[in-house]
Amino acid sequence: MGDRQNNRIQIFDQDGRFIVEWKQFGRPSGIFIDKNDVLYVADSESRGGEEGYGYNPGCRRGIRIGSAKDGAVKYFVPILLRLPLTPRHRKALQRILREISMGRNLQWM
Repeated sequence: MGDRQNNRIQIFDQDGRFIVEWKQFGRPSGIFIDKNDVLYVADSESRGGEEGYGYNPGCRRGIRIGSAKDGAVKYFVPILLRLPLTPRHRKALQRILREISMGRNLQWM
């Protein structure tokens, strides 16, 4: 369960019993788990500065990609400042997510 207000993801078993919380995925705005147990967490609200809504010091906005089994974050894709995405940026982001979902190592150029 994404708990944006408390900057965490909470994991429960099928009977609703609490198992663990993960704070390493930022301030979750959206969560997706694929068939390979890869966890994608969008954080569109983290910010530093003064306390208040979105306050999550040391955490940047972006997409964190990791393991739904152990909570290890393996990749971070920062939110691009230029919105809407240009075709070039959209294509690059689609490639990154496709490669990660297939379990491939990324080759940065």
